[in-house]
Amino acid sequence: MKIISTIIIALVSLVIPLISGCRGPQNIDRTNAELTSLLDTRWTEYSQGRTDIAGGLAIRILSPRGDYFVSAGLDNEATENIHFRAASTTKTFTAAAILLLDQRGKLNIDDRIISNIPGTLSPYIPDTPEYGIPYKEEITISQLLGHRAGVFDVSNSPVPDTVSADYAGKNYVDYIKEDLGQIEHTFTTEELVGIVSEHHLSYFKPGGGYHYSNTGYSMLGKIIERISGMNYASFLKENLLEPNGLNDTTFPSDGNDRGIPVTYAQGFSIINGTLRETTQDNMSAHVAEGNMITTPND
Repeated sequence: MKIISTIIIALVSLVIPLISGCRGPQNIDRTNAELTSLLDTRWTEYSQGRTDIAGGLAIRILSPRGDYFVSAGLDNEATENIHFRAASTTKTFTAAAILLLDQRGKLNIDDRIISNIPGTLSPYIPDTPEYGIPYKEEITISQLLGHRAGVFDVSNSPVPDTVSADYAGKNYVDYIKEDLGQIEHTFTTEELVGIVSEHHLSYFKPGGGYHYSNTGYSMLGKIIERISGMNYASFLKENLLEPNGLNDTTFPSDGNDRGIPVTYAQGFSIINGTLRETTQDNMSAHVAEGNMITTPND
């Protein structure tokens, strides 16, 4: 994901001078051709000779000089309306929702997660054993947003092989889906954070460093739900998607909701060193941190 992002950033820096001089249909056609050539070159450079990668690149540009969509490595059905799993772009929406609640006075991002939600006697994070993670009393909402809370990342990091559990030394999510064969198991935030709590897992004390954490963003999703009284997807739909006309964006959260609207781009994952097609995937472990489906237009 980071490599793909780097390619897109490089593209944008090269695209700006191409767009700045565009005027009229002929120049728009010329720019489309130039963008296509540029994207084809970048994709070839990135993918040539590799067997551990599949998919392609697409870029959608909306500008005062014209609107453009080009792709490389994808079939002819790839358009600005093609659906795809947007992975950790989901976190941008979670952060926007948290800041919206802060703006409305429903939370304060500098509060500790054990503090009460403003105007209530309920803490941001449930006071239950499942949420008894290390350093819970010191973690702030802001630290969760910035990946600086030290929260162990259950869906990315293997559980240490020193713990007493059948999934020791394994990725917990993969263990449930792959080892136990529970492909449509609906993961919950309580379940995922409960692994962290049960085994006292942490990267460092809050504020003591930076470590990417999907589980930290799962906790932000839980905060959104507790403050709003709505599930994560419903809150985002009502407060971010509909007001901005994002009608082709969804956030599936059930283990058996594995489909994706047509037309769609295939999705791939590397599991145990093997590239697998995972378009029809169970995203319930990734609510608020990686479960979004959207389109280039949205």
